[in-house]
Amino acid sequence: MILISKDNVTEPDCLKEFKADSKNKYSQLPSSCKAEIRELLKFNQKGVCAYCQQKFRSEVFIEHYISQKANRNVSLNFENFLGVCSGKNYLNLEAKTNEHEAHCSNHRGSTLLHLDPRILDHINMVSFNNDGTILSLDTQFNTDLNITLNLNLPFLKKRRKDAFDKMFANLVSMNKTLKLNKKELYQKAKNGIEKPFE
Repeated sequence: MILISKDNVTEPDCLKEFKADSKNKYSQLPSSCKAEIRELLKFNQKGVCAYCQQKFRSEVFIEHYISQKANRNVSLNFENFLGVCSGKNYLNLEAKTNEHEAHCSNHRGSTLLHLDPRILDHINMVSFNNDGTILSLDTQFNTDLNITLNLNLPFLKKRRKDAFDKMFANLVSMNKTLKLNKKELYQKAKNGIEKPFE
């Protein structure tokens, strides 16, 4: 999981104008404004899902960090928006069935999250094991990662592990120039897993 900062991002004018009428609701937000918000979130998050870090392959979905069910008062607050993937891993694409494993917001629903990708101290409490498992020593954060967001599905773990292995192999080959010890190489590779993966 990566830190998501909106320090250098401006709320779209279409959203500001829409919010000016206090009677307006998120469900009434024009599709053109939603499209603008999606593009802005995608750009701000460097093209990756706020939760699983996969590159966006198709549509970016607008996630309300504080769910609309929990607090309708922030449903039009740009600071509350995150860009997320579909949260679906289709099990049999050839059969063209809709059967899938859910993760990210698709698995979360409106469940309260304790781990906030917008807070650096929270992100600093997230780590990865050698097998690609994402975890936290904080029990509530770990529950968010493993149960609420379901981020340790086998295919997600494999993709994280593959990203780590690739980063580590690249660093080992570059180490002739860098002159790092094994522990420093490992740490650089671990930091590299925070980048988007396929």
